[in-house]
Amino acid sequence: MADDREPLSERRVGAVIRRLSEEHAVLHAERDAQRAWGRVESSIAPTELRASNSGSGRVAAIGLALALAAAVLLMLGFRADSQLSYELRGGHAKGGVIEAERGEATVALSDGSSILAENRTKFSVDVVGRNAALTRLVSGTLHVRVAHNDDTSYRFIAGPYEVRVVGTEFDLAWEPGGSGFLLSMTKGEVRLVEPGGKLRTLKSGETLQLPGLAQALAQSAGQRASEPSAQTPATPDATEAAPAPRAAHEGQSPPSWDALVAKGQFAEVVREAETLGIDSVTERRGPSDLKALGQAARYVGKRALSLRAFSALRERNRGTDAARQAAFFLARLQEEQGNQAEALRWLGTYVSEAPRGVYAAEAYGRRLNLTERLRGQAAALPLAREYLERFPQGAYAQSARALVEHR
Repeated sequence: MADDREPLSERRVGAVIRRLSEEHAVLHAERDAQRAWGRVESSIAPTELRASNSGSGRVAAIGLALALAAAVLLMLGFRADSQLSYELRGGHAKGGVIEAERGEATVALSDGSSILAENRTKFSVDVVGRNAALTRLVSGTLHVRVAHNDDTSYRFIAGPYEVRVVGTEFDLAWEPGGSGFLLSMTKGEVRLVEPGGKLRTLKSGETLQLPGLAQALAQSAGQRASEPSAQTPATPDATEAAPAPRAAHEGQSPPSWDALVAKGQFAEVVREAETLGIDSVTERRGPSDLKALGQAARYVGKRALSLRAFSALRERNRGTDAARQAAFFLARLQEEQGNQAEALRWLGTYVSEAPRGVYAAEAYGRRLNLTERLRGQAAALPLAREYLERFPQGAYAQSARALVEHR
């Protein structure tokens, strides 16, 4: 059968260059040169490349054009500062929990990472930074592939265990009341934090099986109980002689709430806020503390407290980046609680206030999906076109393109 597709030409290469250039900015040029060349190659089908190899003059001209493309993209660099986002394919999300009910579900992240959930797996995914995400595996099995960037920070929590990832591929299974925890490495390296704080490293080809929830917590409690006797001299006045514990070393300030959130110590932030008094915190604390409290409360399931923190952040810091970002988090919380109309309202607020903000790509994509769900395809169509114009390679581009082509 004859191949009637348009052969590769200088015009087509130019179109690819223009499309790719719109996604870049002056940042990390050297690091992204190789990825830029890969994007040009992957944007042109191999069959087109083969069809174009007729005539040394044309090949030379195209080669020069591609070389110029690589130089342009090298100078521009990829948008390494864009906010991480993701798109769910298959399965469904309710209350912030994703479930693969009738087959597999895939979370495709904008940095090239992916999380494939087997049937009947329950989990959640939260973006916590530029190249950082927190995944909680409730039960089931995940096949994970994390793309490596200089500041990649992916964490996977399964019961009392935490897997810290920089860039790798592995399978993770968790059955709290059954077989327990299973981590099987395909390539790369991860760090595993066990309940008692023990840290171990697993590399390509290694597999680790650990006990379920009850046994793991019992083992951890036993380890903690044995530590004082091993470290404290057996004398009658040992307890009185031991120095009182301190939250920080002498001359050092305790870690900020931002730092605690970055380390995954969400419960500690919430406990400290409750000790100080929630009213006092929401009325007096600065925007960074309110944001950290909102995030921490959300991750431990205290959505009412999270809503209160983000609402206070917005009300007390009007016109600031922090207040604008609070609108995005309020939208996420409302969506997780099933309040889709209210979530859509807050997403509209965020994109109107911060059309180029750090959460813009995710907000535009979520607004598109919610609009289609609540108001139908006709109402979502202009949003799909807007999304494709702004984020042609974004995490929601596939669903937006399907909507446009369907109409």
